[in-house]
Amino acid sequence: MEDSRGRYMEDFEKKDAGDLERALVLRIREGDASAWSEFVDTFSQGIYTFVRCQIKDESCVDDIVSETFVGVYRNIERFRMDSSLKTWVYSICMHKIKDARRRFARESQKRLALFFDWELFFHRSRPPEDVVSTQSDFELLMSALEALPEKYRMVLICRYFNELSLKETCALLEITENQLHQRVRVGRKRLRAWMDEQRTMSSTLQHKLSKHTLFSEG
Repeated sequence: MEDSRGRYMEDFEKKDAGDLERALVLRIREGDASAWSEFVDTFSQGIYTFVRCQIKDESCVDDIVSETFVGVYRNIERFRMDSSLKTWVYSICMHKIKDARRRFARESQKRLALFFDWELFFHRSRPPEDVVSTQSDFELLMSALEALPEKYRMVLICRYFNELSLKETCALLEITENQLHQRVRVGRKRLRAWMDEQRTMSSTLQHKLSKHTLFSEG
């Protein structure tokens, strides 16, 4: 009974949120300036985080965020009222990120390495100690996330840092729920293995250095 009631309340809340989204979109389409301001206030932090987690060049982040909102405004008439507004907005943002990467690649004549800046992200959202126990673990986590293939990195960003739902993440990345679960599982496993390997290498190096005469006392 409690499970049924919980599902009912969840469905009710989703329906209510969907009604609010549709009302906001209609107001924007009618030229209501306050509705657009409300929309920007609602999505600005999430979009900034989404871009900042993927683009290391800070000077480009604000441009991509701005381009995303311009894209939303210009295409608001194309939004299907029976779909998720959040998924639609983030899909536009993803395309802007891809456009930026292609643009940078052409300018530099090579594919640029655009990585996370997790330290800034964690400081903006939560203290690092909430995620990892020590500074060395925190640094390892940043390096591990940067090393992940994009398909695993993106599911972790969407699910754990932008807190998108299963449905929203699948729609945004155009994958099935089974693929999502598989990528999350593999991504987390790779993170753990990479961090364990780095800890072992660091411990071995410290042991060798401690025995070297250069670091010996006396």
